[in-house]
Amino acid sequence: MNEYKFCFYVVGGVPNSVRAIGNLKEILEKRTEGRYSLECVDVLSCLEETAENSVFATPMLERVLPSPVKRVVAAFNTEEAAGAAVCLLM
Repeated sequence: MNEYKFCFYVVGGVPNSVRAIGNLKEILEKRTEGRYSLECVDVLSCLEETAENSVFATPMLERVLPSPVKRVVAAFNTEEAAGAAVCLLM
């Protein structure tokens, strides 16, 4: 069973989003030793879910589990930036 559950809100398949997802996955693998699940949500394709979850900026990482839910909006364009953002949620 996964110890952490994350939801990552990005804008489509643009190069910055693809890079951010890759960086985030690398960091999560290291920090959680693979004990995580990650859902990536394209805010342009999932407008209803985006509105329901009050997504106000991208890229936004949400830690769903363990409780309480925490969010951070940050640059995920480098592994260092992604690492700093993940640290805020751990």
